[in-house]
Amino acid sequence: MLPSRPSEENRLSILRVRPGVHHSLQAGTFLFLDPVDLHPMKRQWLYILASVAEAPSYGRAIRDDALALSGNRLPLWPAELYRSLSDLVDRGWLKEIPRPDGSKRRERFYTLTPPGRAALLDELAHLERLATQTRVWLSKPPTGLAP
Repeated sequence: MLPSRPSEENRLSILRVRPGVHHSLQAGTFLFLDPVDLHPMKRQWLYILASVAEAPSYGRAIRDDALALSGNRLPLWPAELYRSLSDLVDRGWLKEIPRPDGSKRRERFYTLTPPGRAALLDELAHLERLATQTRVWLSKPPTGLAP
């Protein structure tokens, strides 16, 4: 019997644990997961979150920081930048705040939220594990490669 459907308010998804799959849960157990956890972080989100990790910032400065952090590998066009900022605000990872200097200029400032910080730290830990394991594999003599 399935548990009652979660309300739309808490945006949870249900996954049923299947037998024969490697995990520590008993078959038939139900997991309630936030849909955010089911999708990997987009590359541009990583750089945007990193650029506001130290201090709040605004669109053009975030774009410039992301470009510098990526070694000029990730140009963010305005439409992509502002769509990503909107997505990150919708997820609760960024929050739009008033200008720190109190002026009425048009720039929108964004700051990292606690869930955004947790998501950024989780993604960085994942990338560190990936880099560590890949270095281990690359340190071994290649096998099965064509000459």
